[in-house]
Amino acid sequence: MTGLPIRSIVKEVGITQLDNHKELESDPMMLDVYDHAVNMANNQIANALFTKAKEGDIKAILFWMKSRAGWHESVEDDLQDAAPRIKTLTVRAIHPDANKGRQTS
Repeated sequence: MTGLPIRSIVKEVGITQLDNHKELESDPMMLDVYDHAVNMANNQIANALFTKAKEGDIKAILFWMKSRAGWHESVEDDLQDAAPRIKTLTVRAIHPDANKGRQTS
């Protein structure tokens, strides 16, 4: 259940959020245990994602580069021969440092 938010866990366990809040106030160690479990779950997922990316999984690579390396996609107009106006979608990975040192107007 570490993938669930606290409100979902208390519902699953059958107590109210108010009772859970009272319990956490009386025993803050419970929140530490929950936080530790969530961190362990996040680490497992991150490791699985990293493994997939290292194996060449394009979706995993793109997700990693967008979420961890600051890459993003851009949409550009491509005008060819002025008429008719054709819009194409160009997807490029743009490194976050690509625009450093450039002046913007």
